[in-house]
Amino acid sequence: MQLTGICLPDTFVWQTRGDSPKVATRCSACEGSGSKEKRGGKKTVCPKCDGGGWHGIDPSEPTDCFPAEEHDGEMVHARVAVYQVRYAAGYPIWNPDDLNIRPFLKTNPDRTYPRRHHNHWSNE
Repeated sequence: MQLTGICLPDTFVWQTRGDSPKVATRCSACEGSGSKEKRGGKKTVCPKCDGGGWHGIDPSEPTDCFPAEEHDGEMVHARVAVYQVRYAAGYPIWNPDDLNIRPFLKTNPDRTYPRRHHNHWSNE
C-alpha cells in the first residue's frame, strides 16, 4: 500500500531485541492511515488503532528496522510506520536507542584533493 508516496508493507518486524521478533500489522479498519472518513468528508481518529494505523508497535520501545529496504524490487520504508505510531501516541518520533541509521562512509583511496588549498582572495 502507498501512503503519500511511501511504500509500507502490511506486516513487518519492527524489533528483534529480546526473545522473539515483534511484528507490526496494518490496521484493517483504517488501512494504516490512522483516521476514518465519515460522511461529509470529515475525518476522525480510528477507534480500533487509536490513530496509530498499526498494531503491535509499542511507541515507547526502540526499533531496529531500517528506514528503507528493498523488497521485491520496491523500496519499503518500514520505519515510517514506527514514527507514525509514536507521533499519534504523543511520544517523541526519535528514540535514542533506535538502531543507528547513519551511513558508514568509506575512505576513497583515489581521491584527488589538492595538497595545498588556496583561497580565492589570496595572492599565492
